[in-house]
Amino acid sequence: MAEPGPEQEPGQSPSPSPGQGQGPGSDVKKCGVLRKWKSLHRRYCVLRSASDSGPARLELYDSEKKFRSRGAGPRRALPLSSCFTVNKRRDARSRYLLCVYTRSESVCLAAAGAEEQESWYRALSAQL
Repeated sequence: MAEPGPEQEPGQSPSPSPGQGQGPGSDVKKCGVLRKWKSLHRRYCVLRSASDSGPARLELYDSEKKFRSRGAGPRRALPLSSCFTVNKRRDARSRYLLCVYTRSESVCLAAAGAEEQESWYRALSAQL
């Protein structure tokens, strides 16, 4: 695993720039570790923009290793076309929550800090 940069939390991967990710012209806009709100399990989250490989979506993997392995699919994929809003929340357990809402479900993920929460919020909002 690469050494964290000066603005990078340990355990976080840098947000890829265009052309990085799983190949040339990758549709990955942001990736990193967030925790599921209810269980607090760590999930490697990948935000993808719309491309030939599919619609804009948020993918959740068990680990970065499973994301990097070409054969493994995400544990969960949430198409952003079905999402109608993204909110920042805080509660007694997690101060830096991000909640993505669809008509049938909501997905809440906890960031490690305010900067990470804001970064994910902006990236998700830009894809809606």
